[in-house]
Amino acid sequence: MYKHIPILMIMLIFAASVFAQKPERAERIDKQIARLDKALNLSADQKSKITEILEQSQKEMIKDRDANKDDPRAMREAVNARREITDIQIKNVLTDEQKTKFEEFQKSRTARMQVDELDEALNLTDEQEAKIEKIFQARDDKMKSMRDEADSRPTEERREQMRAEMKAVNNEILKVLNEEQKEKYKEMIKERMEGMRGRGPGQRGPRF
Repeated sequence: MYKHIPILMIMLIFAASVFAQKPERAERIDKQIARLDKALNLSADQKSKITEILEQSQKEMIKDRDANKDDPRAMREAVNARREITDIQIKNVLTDEQKTKFEEFQKSRTARMQVDELDEALNLTDEQEAKIEKIFQARDDKMKSMRDEADSRPTEERREQMRAEMKAVNNEILKVLNEEQKEKYKEMIKERMEGMRGRGPGQRGPRF
């Protein structure tokens, strides 16, 4: 049913291999720590411990994706499980007050994860990251509204609305990118669409 179609799958934006292809992993972790520090006011000891957690999680996630690269469903489940473990480990380092703030911080996780993956593929500037995160957050709000209205509209109408939303989001992202990034992003979308067409009925792609 439409109500249960994952938002990340609907957007058809990211190739499954992006995470394992880019070398700037240390920089990505530094950005994650900076965002957490801004939201939670971490101590030096907390930063050190969370950095170790993220480094290990990153290594394990790459292994999980490589091990399940031929099974999108298994890959998705493994990655989600790894993220849940990482969240628990991070919470164990936080104070009670920080844990509450962390839960609020995680509400924007869908958009943030997609920005991180685009950053790995396209080497975004901080300004580009901020703009694209707002695009994704607006999309998520709109998709929630679409899900709430799903049962009252014909299936074909819902599909058309999804296609229009996908196109609008992609166009908004392209406006933020430079020429080189635009070409890479278009290629990512093309590869993703070809991958979806190559799967049989009822099969779903990975949610990244």
